[in-house]
Amino acid sequence: MLQVRLEIVPTNQKGAFLARSRDPGLEIEDPEAQSYELLYRDAREFASGHGVSVDWELDDRSRARRIWSEFIPTSELPGLIAPSDIAGSALLDMKLLSECETAAQVVSGLNPLVESYEKWIEQQFSLLDRPPFDNDPSIKAVAEEHLQRCRTSATRMRKGLDILAGDADAFEAFRFTNRAMWDQRIHSLWAQSNRRNGRITGAPSSFDLSENRTWRSFQMGFILQCLAGIADPDKVGAVDRGIADLLWFPTAGGKTSRHSKTWSGAVQIMWSTHAGSRPSRMGSGSSQCGASRRSRTGGPRASYSDCIRCQSRRRPPITGYPATTTPG
Repeated sequence: MLQVRLEIVPTNQKGAFLARSRDPGLEIEDPEAQSYELLYRDAREFASGHGVSVDWELDDRSRARRIWSEFIPTSELPGLIAPSDIAGSALLDMKLLSECETAAQVVSGLNPLVESYEKWIEQQFSLLDRPPFDNDPSIKAVAEEHLQRCRTSATRMRKGLDILAGDADAFEAFRFTNRAMWDQRIHSLWAQSNRRNGRITGAPSSFDLSENRTWRSFQMGFILQCLAGIADPDKVGAVDRGIADLLWFPTAGGKTSRHSKTWSGAVQIMWSTHAGSRPSRMGSGSSQCGASRRSRTGGPRASYSDCIRCQSRRRPPITGYPATTTPG
């Protein structure tokens, strides 16, 4: 590698290079490029490379004092924290959600989240009559399309609440998965503490605090919008079956927890719905689950409480919890 590069510096060592100006109304056929034009409309570009990247050094006046070619550019990204204020007064505590006795309690607890999101969308629509959108029809059209997609997501979240209110299996699965994620969260924090200390100390119950078991707003929003496609794929969620949801978020932003919750909920719904049509075993050589056996022989369908009782028989209580309240 010769590490060749081209560098341009003004003779007076002052910022002499201006950022490229964007032409209002510029037509771009690529939809992804159109989105970039909207999302990065305030970003300044001083040069572009062909077969190579470009970097620059800014002065105090937001001009470039140096521009050079760069084969492996680097950039420091600021930390990104998911906002929590959009949730309003929504109930996002995993423990409390798992302990809701009725679907109405869950819907009431989560409704403020959906309402706040719907209000935010309408607020963003009202900004489209202001600069820079009012004099640039191209990015205004892209912004309208983005917000229409947000409306679609809000509608799907509403359907998710309706599913929880009217589908007993979905409600039980929702409670079950919140309990599972609550258990996972406090045990993960306990394990992290033990690794830092180099030995096992304390108990999981010492980490059983609300701030350690609370969903981020975007996590619960994603779960709600996926519910209809999982619980009622032939009717209410039929359209969702043709959608592949992809949410970009940096590492440690909460993607794994969101996927774990959605997947565990899907498995629980499918299991409770089809328990009567196939055997269920806990692994090679293990005894068949009694709740599942009752379902297959014409007995009552296995429920959330059946699963919790079954789990409590298979594993001892966690230190610090009464046996009757051990999280799954």
